[in-house]
Amino acid sequence: MPEDFQLLDFKLHYGPRIERMVINGESIPPEVVYKSFPVRRATYNRVGPTARYSFANNNPEAMASFFKPGENTVEVVVTASKPWEERPFSLYVRFLAGSEVAAAGSEAPGREVSGAYVPYEGYPNLAVLHVGSDIFNPGTREIQPTTVGKLFYQYFPDRYDFLVVYPLFSHDGSDSSYYVRAQNRVKGIGLPEKDLSSWFGSAGRLLGMAVVMPGTKPSLVLHEIGHQWSAYARFCEDDGSHVESLYKLWQYAPNHWTPLLNEEYGVVGGGKWIDNGDGTFTRAPAPTERQYLPISLYMMGLIPAEEVKPLTVIELDQEPGWWQPGSMIKGHERTITIDQIICAEGERTPDVQSSQKAFNAAFVVLVLEGEEPEDLERVLRGIESVRRKVPEAFARATGYRAQFDTTLYSREEMPDIAPDSFGGRD
Repeated sequence: MPEDFQLLDFKLHYGPRIERMVINGESIPPEVVYKSFPVRRATYNRVGPTARYSFANNNPEAMASFFKPGENTVEVVVTASKPWEERPFSLYVRFLAGSEVAAAGSEAPGREVSGAYVPYEGYPNLAVLHVGSDIFNPGTREIQPTTVGKLFYQYFPDRYDFLVVYPLFSHDGSDSSYYVRAQNRVKGIGLPEKDLSSWFGSAGRLLGMAVVMPGTKPSLVLHEIGHQWSAYARFCEDDGSHVESLYKLWQYAPNHWTPLLNEEYGVVGGGKWIDNGDGTFTRAPAPTERQYLPISLYMMGLIPAEEVKPLTVIELDQEPGWWQPGSMIKGHERTITIDQIICAEGERTPDVQSSQKAFNAAFVVLVLEGEEPEDLERVLRGIESVRRKVPEAFARATGYRAQFDTTLYSREEMPDIAPDSFGGRD
């Protein structure tokens, strides 16, 4: 293997919890493993019972230093709290010489594939792309997001911050929704700075891509887009000596604010618990509509640090679980301040005065050749309904601090808006 190799992809699929990982004789603590490979999706099948957690890299460079050119040895030791969790797991490591490190889920620069934009009468704001089987990664049913981006930009201008993509066919095994970040230029939110937007066909405008399924509500679109900024922040302990994460339930959804963050139910996680006064807490009913929590608004650059009140987190005095409204847990509360978060991550840059507050998104529909839905008109009508609702839903979720335009423009129609008009983008 050439000396200039870099770790391109590292995926771990397993059911039990990781106790220890050893790479070339060096022990990697579980928290490092989890932080390096946050959950892209988690599939739970309670028949059996079985459960599978699929971890995909959001930060592969965090582990690259543990590997070397040539052969590498990897040992993974797992533990199980129940007998049925003692199952095999699979490990996948891939290197690419001289390559940039891949963005989460993108795996490689986009490929040129067959496909065409097909306008549908009555749906001028939906970019319906008819695609062939080469939209998948070779030998799989996995969509390569960068390739979807490359196809989109053949027909539409590079004036969008987000692409919201609806595949109308089975893909990626579980057909779950997920978010793929194309770039991050923001400091202080727990993410490395990088720009791989060119892999998607953008010249620097695209922030990321949300892949969602038909039938999803506007709230899910807001949820996936929220992952551009949340939830990645860490905090310093009171003495400044130790840094932990705000999302402690690694085995469930580490890129979400933990449900033990006892504030409110937010767009990107969090929860609400009733203190029973005896060392137990009962999970409160979920609201019909959620907003971005103040900590998320800060990460998005929409409020200053002084508007983030101290966060209350419940530390468990029992084993973690998967809790529904009405569930009861044993634990005790602790407080985390915004100063502790800034201690770990630094101040958010750009700050609230210069951060981006107006966003454009294109809604993209993928129709696979030979698998066209018989009720395509109904499906398009449902997606269009969501597209129309998202701008107001986003505005409400941000407390009307930001706006979201979902108009689909052609190359000729797109207003030539300077980046500075969108809040001082570099």
